[in-house]
Amino acid sequence: MTGSVMTSDEALEFGCATSSGAPFCLVRDWIWVGLDGPEDQRDYLANMQRRPVCPLGFV
Repeated sequence: MTGSVMTSDEALEFGCATSSGAPFCLVRDWIWVGLDGPEDQRDYLANMQRRPVCPLGFV
């Protein structure tokens, strides 16, 4: 999965404009961690076009 082509300044402006005042964090370096689980859970996620993953971000 690729990230955005926005510059950090553009991403900050976008975050401020769309976060409704909620705190947020910009992450440039992140790792997509694939998770494993029982087959029924993998099937459940696949039926929703989802994958068992967790993004790990470094700020």
